[in-house]
Amino acid sequence: MMVNHTRLHSFICAIFIVCASFSIHAQQLQRGVVGSGGARIATPTSALRGTVGQAATGRVVSGSSKHNIGFWYRSSTGGTVVAVPNREGEIGQTTTVQILLTTSKGLVTYGPRGFIIKLRYNATVLVNKSPFPCVRDGDDCVLTITGTVQDSVAVLAEVPFLVTLGNAERTSLTLDSVEWVGASSIATEKRDGVFQALGICKDGDTVRLIKRGPSAGITGVSPMPVRSSATIKAVLIERGPTRMILIDAVGREIATVFDEIDAMPGSRDVDMNVREVASGSYYLVLMTPNELFSLPFMISK
Repeated sequence: MMVNHTRLHSFICAIFIVCASFSIHAQQLQRGVVGSGGARIATPTSALRGTVGQAATGRVVSGSSKHNIGFWYRSSTGGTVVAVPNREGEIGQTTTVQILLTTSKGLVTYGPRGFIIKLRYNATVLVNKSPFPCVRDGDDCVLTITGTVQDSVAVLAEVPFLVTLGNAERTSLTLDSVEWVGASSIATEKRDGVFQALGICKDGDTVRLIKRGPSAGITGVSPMPVRSSATIKAVLIERGPTRMILIDAVGREIATVFDEIDAMPGSRDVDMNVREVASGSYYLVLMTPNELFSLPFMISK
């Protein structure tokens, strides 16, 4: 049987022209190839198979929604930074350890994201007072913290601990693992912290409790709670880029207390005006070249 090649050629060209300008419901194809939509044209003696069409290979955008489709589209990857600020506390007192999401990209693009974090610490120094389960590993305890994050920067968790006279004066606050539920391609940089128990003095095998100030960090806020202004006391032991900010309960930056490119070591008093900040519970965060500190900050007007 003879095939009319002129008619077949015209038919194929028409298909290519239609597919090249193809759109559905005002959707825009950000990436694609021109093809016959994968169609198969056949005669008893021959067959013509087209390429896969645009709708099967591209990324479709409709309004504010994006849909990743097609066998060659690679899912987007992102990155996060999760940090545990350094903390200090007196023996016998309750302290709170925070876990902060300080940076993220592509984490909550399509809605809230669940997380599973494992925090390791010396259980003879800190006693868990949270509802999160803890598994002992020698002197260490590994706490499994779960929750959901909705913002690109946030306070992921606040874990209460009782400070006890243990077998050490300090303990590392180590992020053993950070898992983002349903987002295994997102890389996470983990920044561990340290907890220092205050008021301990050793003389040989004798341990005495004394009052001792911290070596570095935010040492005080006066008055507390704050009404219109406050004086913040801090001790710096590093030279270099140093920043202190005020964040709210979900980790959003509310105000900058100071931001210096080349801060010098030493004690300092910083006055802060909070007249434009609403009443509520906040946190002061001090970021030095190698350490991170935080302190609760209450405003009541």
